[in-house]
Parts: sequence; C-alpha cells; structure tokens
Amino acid sequence: MTGRANALIAWPIRFNIDGSWDCKVAVTPDAESSFNHLFRPNDDSVCVWVDQKSPEILRASFDLDAVDYDEAISRGLDELRKAATGAGLLGGPVRIIAMTDQGQARWSV
Repeated sequence: MTGRANALIAWPIRFNIDGSWDCKVAVTPDAESSFNHLFRPNDDSVCVWVDQKSPEILRASFDLDAVDYDEAISRGLDELRKAATGAGLLGGPVRIIAMTDQGQARWSV
C-alpha cells in the first residue's frame, strides 16, 4: 500500500441545454438581438429564438460541459440570467432542460 488515497474523478459530460426566459411582454427583434449578442457570442452551439406560440418567451439552446444534471441546470440558469440582465430583459427563467444521449432533467418555475 502506497498511502495514496484513491479518489473518484468526475469527468465532465456534454449537455445540451434548452432554456426559456419569460420576458413578460412580447420579445422585440431588438431585445432578441441584444440577448443573442451577449449570450456566448463566440459559441456556434447557441441558437436563440422567440417562441412562436408564446411571443413573450425567449428560448436558447446551447451546449455546456458539467459533471451531472444538477450542475448543468445550475450553470445553464446562471448563463441565461447573466445575458438577460445584460440585455435589460424583464422577467425570469421559466424552464431549463439539460439533455444527454442517456436522458434528461428538467427545472421549471
């Protein structure tokens, strides 16, 4: 025995995040553009759009690495809040879905 402790290493997993932000009013093209420019501007995995059935909902899909679903949801929420605040959007997050090839986890208001 060498005296070294065996440690479990949590390897990051790639998650696809689908987030929804309720702006409380119809999202204008300028608001969508402002959010889009602030939210991970150099990340090709990002897609931002206004929900066609609910024009007050701004949606974003993006990839991130995390060790588990809880961390993925937490980090996804943090990133949405930061960009929405910077863009001056009203309201708040209403749903985050963290997905992998093996499953998904949801957070909602």
